[in-house]
Amino acid sequence: MRPTISGNPDLHEQPPLLALRAGERGMTGLVGPFRRNGPSGAAGASAPRGTPGTKRPAQAEGGARLDGRRRPVSKPGPGRRPGPTLLALIVVGIAFAADKPPAATRAKLPFTISEGTTHITEPLRPDGAPDYAAALEAIASEGVTPENNAAVLYIKAIGPGELAVEYRGPFFGSLGIEPVPDDGSYLIGYTAQSKAIADAADPAPTEAEKERLAKQFDEQTERAWSAPWSAEQLPLVAAWLERNEKPLELIVAGTKRPRCYVPLSSAANEGPLLLIANINPISFELRDAARLLTARAMLRLGEGKVAAANADLLACHRLARHAAEGHFLSEWITGNVIEAIACNGDATLATSGKLSAEQALAYRAALEKLPPFPSTDQLFDRGERFTYLGAVLYVAMDAQKGKTEIYTQITDRTFPVAGIDWDIALRRGNELFDEMVAAARAPTRAERRELNRESTAKFEKSLEADAKRPWLAIGRKLLAGRSLREQASDAVANVLLIILLPAQGALFDAQDRAQMRLDLARVALALAAYRAERGGFPPELDKLAPKHIAAIPEDLFSGKPLIYRPAEDGSGYLLYSVGNNEQDDDARTYDSQPEGDDLVIRTPVPEAKP
Repeated sequence: MRPTISGNPDLHEQPPLLALRAGERGMTGLVGPFRRNGPSGAAGASAPRGTPGTKRPAQAEGGARLDGRRRPVSKPGPGRRPGPTLLALIVVGIAFAADKPPAATRAKLPFTISEGTTHITEPLRPDGAPDYAAALEAIASEGVTPENNAAVLYIKAIGPGELAVEYRGPFFGSLGIEPVPDDGSYLIGYTAQSKAIADAADPAPTEAEKERLAKQFDEQTERAWSAPWSAEQLPLVAAWLERNEKPLELIVAGTKRPRCYVPLSSAANEGPLLLIANINPISFELRDAARLLTARAMLRLGEGKVAAANADLLACHRLARHAAEGHFLSEWITGNVIEAIACNGDATLATSGKLSAEQALAYRAALEKLPPFPSTDQLFDRGERFTYLGAVLYVAMDAQKGKTEIYTQITDRTFPVAGIDWDIALRRGNELFDEMVAAARAPTRAERRELNRESTAKFEKSLEADAKRPWLAIGRKLLAGRSLREQASDAVANVLLIILLPAQGALFDAQDRAQMRLDLARVALALAAYRAERGGFPPELDKLAPKHIAAIPEDLFSGKPLIYRPAEDGSGYLLYSVGNNEQDDDARTYDSQPEGDDLVIRTPVPEAKP
């Protein structure tokens, strides 16, 4: 048994990044020039299709297994939301036949600049359009210096990765440092190390031998993250850690800095309107850094260096919060994955039997002093809202230049965009993002879920009605005073929203799992302190308060007490939350058969094997 908070979809396989948009459809559709780039990186790291400077295939963006594998993005398929692209073709076609395009643009722009449309009214680009990139940069960089910015040390540990050469001058200038070279003693990730092990075999290995060596490394790394170990037991992982000694020093030092500002790198070819062209050059590699820190913590724990193990795990938690401070969905997800890795390390620490009562309580107190994990409200209110609005402005200004259609891979169709009232598309997006922000700021999980459910149901109902009976929907809207041009504008907005709107419910679930994992780890540490004092575990969790923990947290998902089952002989226990489905799956987890979604910590822990 693993002592980790097992069955965790944030830690193992998550839905692809695009599945966290468009109502979890799992589609690969991207609009025309739009390419949503997430974490990309050096050797072996995969970037979504369309990332500048790479020809690597699309990969799952939402998370990664601890063994470094990532599943491919799903093929387009049926989802909960009907795609309105065909409706857009019909309505826009009618609009062109019935209405004349506007006689002139507003102030030389095909949209109105206002809080209701573009959301921001300054700063402006030279062409008069809102500069969303500059607005985000001003917010993120305020008060940041090279001395207090963790990203400076992270980039020195990781290197420039796939940051294109043309981005580097402005990027490093914003950081206030000289550009780092392509070649350096940078962090070596899981995939690169696995390949190096196979390539270094002597004599030259066959493909079968390479596969065997990769599997051996995979098994050792999986073991290194889940229990205390020694260099003799897991020599391949020990060698990996040794190669990364210097980069990890920089990473740990970076986690002690108060700020983490990573400049935007968008605008190579399309200009800063296209925030979806942004690349965070360190985001993906920070996950490997978290895995290395956790493996080293378990090595130090095996060596009896409890304080050093604690320091590495706390650094991992701080790293998670830095990674999630970014503006965009992909960055928040990276932070969430790292937090899952850190919490699994906490569970291993708590169930190892190597902590004194004082050590267990001190580490629990350190966890409680961590700043809150970044919420999703600013994600929706700024980065993701600006991503949508910038995309609309990009298409609008292209249409003004004479481009008359846009291509979407959702249905492999093009549809016309000339003559659209872009203010309608902007206002429609803002209304939805306002609803998302309100839901994210609701004080309880139940309120967040209800507000999200209402907003999603309303949006999907409008799409379904239009898709099932488009001509009837058009007629009803005409009778209600909605002109054909207004309906065409709504249809175009729907297409862009389906592609770019985050699936808020999935993010709320991930946010709640992060909090529940941390609460489980805190309880497990209190149990470790109790056992160290009394030689066994308590018959019920209430015995822990207030000496070992101020109060027992309730299950965030059920609103009831956590499920706790101590062994009759006092040698171990089962502790778990019922998870997002709010049903007790009898401690079955994401990787159980049959599958469940409980979040579980259990003991005893098996001894490491060579």
